[in-house]
Amino acid sequence: MGKTVSEVMDLIHRIGQDKIPTVMPALGFTPLIGILRHRIFTDGEGVTTLVGFHQCTLNCKYCLNPQSLKAEGIWKWCTPESLYKEVRKDNLYFGYTNGGICFGGGEPLLRSKFISEFKAVCNSEWHITVETSLNIPLENLVECYIAIDRFIVDIKDMNDEIYRLYTGKSNIRVIENLKFLVRKGLADKVLVRVPSISGFNNENDIANSIQILNEMGFTNIEQLVYVTGNGDNISSDNAENPELGKEICRYLKNIRTKVAVAHNISYTPAICTHQGACLGTCPVCEQEVEYIESQIHE
Repeated sequence: MGKTVSEVMDLIHRIGQDKIPTVMPALGFTPLIGILRHRIFTDGEGVTTLVGFHQCTLNCKYCLNPQSLKAEGIWKWCTPESLYKEVRKDNLYFGYTNGGICFGGGEPLLRSKFISEFKAVCNSEWHITVETSLNIPLENLVECYIAIDRFIVDIKDMNDEIYRLYTGKSNIRVIENLKFLVRKGLADKVLVRVPSISGFNNENDIANSIQILNEMGFTNIEQLVYVTGNGDNISSDNAENPELGKEICRYLKNIRTKVAVAHNISYTPAICTHQGACLGTCPVCEQEVEYIESQIHE
C-alpha cells in the first residue's frame, strides 16, 4: 500500500467527499459497515471478532444489515494491514480459544482478495470464518477458499422460486459453489443454516432443503428462525443487555487469568466497577490484556 490512512484522508479532503467511492478502492481500501469484538461461540469457534463488509448481491426481505446496501452505510475504509492492526488487540483471546476473525456483511466473498491478503498478514494461528450466502461468482470462491477455515452458509431455501421471492435473485450460483466445496473435500468445514422464513417457506420446504443438502454431502446443518424485526445487526453490541455484557466480561477475565497462570505471570484481575454492560472493552480490561501480552513476549 503506497499511502497511509491519514494521507488518503488528506487527499479526500482536497478532492472532495463525492470522490471517495472511486478513489478509496483504487488505493486498495475496502469499505466496512462495522466491527464487533468479543463474540463468544457465535461466529465460529471460541472468541471471534466479526468484521462486516459493505455491499451484497442480494436484497433479502428481512435483512439485518440493510446499511450494507446503502452508500451512507459505510462506516470506515481499511486495508488488510490496517484491519490487522486494529483487531490484533484480541490476539490473546483468539489464541486461547481457537478463535479468530469472522467476515460477514453484506457479502464477504465479494471481498475475496481482501480475505486472502488478510490471511497472509494476520497471526497464522487465527481461524478465519466467513458468514456467506455463497451467491457470488465461482471465481471469488476459488480465489480465497484456501484462506478460510470455516464457512457458515445461510442457504435461505434450496427451492429456487422461494429463493427468488425472498432475495430477488436465483440460487443457481449458490448450488454451483456448494458443489465446488464438496469437490474440494470441504463439506466438513461448512455449517449450513436452513432458516424458517415467515411468509416464504414452510416445514415441508425446510425438510426438502435439508434432504437436498444431505444428498450433496453436507451433514453439518443448523435450523433457525429468521428475525423479522430489528435483530442483532452488526451495528449493535451488547451494551443494552447488561447481564450478557457482564457474562462476557467474566468469561474474558477468566481467560486472562488462565493465560497468566500458564505463563507464570503475576496477575490479579481488577474488580469491575463499570456501570451497566462491560464487554471486556473498558480501559481496565484493555490494559490487563496488554500487560499479559507484554509479559508473554518479554
